[in-house]
Amino acid sequence: MTMTGKTDSAIPIAYEVGGPEDGKPVLMLTGLGMQLTQWPEPFVRDLQQAGFRTIRIDHRDVGLSGRVEGKKPPNPYLQLILGLIGLKAGAPYTLEDMADDAVSVLDHLGIEKAHLIGLSMGGIVSQVLAARHTDRIDRIVFFMTSTNNRRLPMPEKKAMDILLNRGKAPEGREATIDDIVAKWQFFMTVDGGMSEADLRAFHAAAYDRGMDREGWQRQLAAILETGDLRKYTRQIPCHSLIVHGYVDKLVPVTAGKDLHANLEHSELELVNDMGHDLAPKFLPMLTSKVIEHLKNDRTH
Repeated sequence: MTMTGKTDSAIPIAYEVGGPEDGKPVLMLTGLGMQLTQWPEPFVRDLQQAGFRTIRIDHRDVGLSGRVEGKKPPNPYLQLILGLIGLKAGAPYTLEDMADDAVSVLDHLGIEKAHLIGLSMGGIVSQVLAARHTDRIDRIVFFMTSTNNRRLPMPEKKAMDILLNRGKAPEGREATIDDIVAKWQFFMTVDGGMSEADLRAFHAAAYDRGMDREGWQRQLAAILETGDLRKYTRQIPCHSLIVHGYVDKLVPVTAGKDLHANLEHSELELVNDMGHDLAPKFLPMLTSKVIEHLKNDRTH
């Protein structure tokens, strides 16, 4: 049975719960600007069929969750420059706030402890969450994420331009979907098993449900404002699986290796030909690895 709802916090966080009611809870955090509906359905279904109770959420500023109104995100290039000298530009909120949002969902549902899966930005938030709320998290899966170590190589120029450019927004539904599809095609796995028609339908559904351009810019500001996460990463006691693609253009594979080096109880799975997505081509293998990891009975 599927259950949807929102927390009653100052910034209401939308969630969807599915799977067996007595299943081990798995909290799932998506990437920048993504919504809870954008997890691959076969992945969610297989987790539920393996006995897990999935809890997907919309981060603040996207989907059906509340918005942080009246606060413009700072220039991302300025944030990067100031970050190099230890200064801040003043983001509307922080990763700590986003981590606490996720915990508010567990509180709202009366869940004391859960496994955690974080993808891209969701993996960044997960590091903060697991360090600040250690007693609430069991095992973790990190997909294609980073500690934001300043010494890591930057993405290639085109990737940076896509991520940071604040040019004029496309006008209207179709132009916006065209724009986001083109950007995803740059980052996603080549020949990964998702057709352009399916990709377009995927983003059309997201647009209709609650895509928010300024919202994801505020999320990005939180990432840039928080900076290097290793002070959190090194505190995490949880057994963790790190999955990263060798040809990820947004978060280079070096970032996955760095996360592994800074996370004591971690296993690193590097995937040939995988980009910055959970491509259908790799999904059966990845799902199997995740289920095996989450069902492992090792303790902290």
